[in-house]
Amino acid sequence: MVSSRRAAVYQNYLDSIPAPIVHDAGGGVVYTGYTEKLGDGTDEAKWLIIRTTTSGGITTPEYAQGKSTFDNVWDDRTSLTYSR
Repeated sequence: MVSSRRAAVYQNYLDSIPAPIVHDAGGGVVYTGYTEKLGDGTDEAKWLIIRTTTSGGITTPEYAQGKSTFDNVWDDRTSLTYSR
């Protein structure tokens, strides 16, 4: 059984994580953008962006600039280079 204090801490943590932005570009391509802090602008280099491509039943996630770091601009997502 989880104590109510532990549950409250966990819920506060979940509430502090900004929900991602998802852009379904069509053709089996979906961009998902995460930021570490609420209020970060889509024009700021503070985003972790993942492009997910589905083709022939295979789904491949790739990271912008090949890195899982929060240093990309969401507004530039379609022109960035992606790799694993």
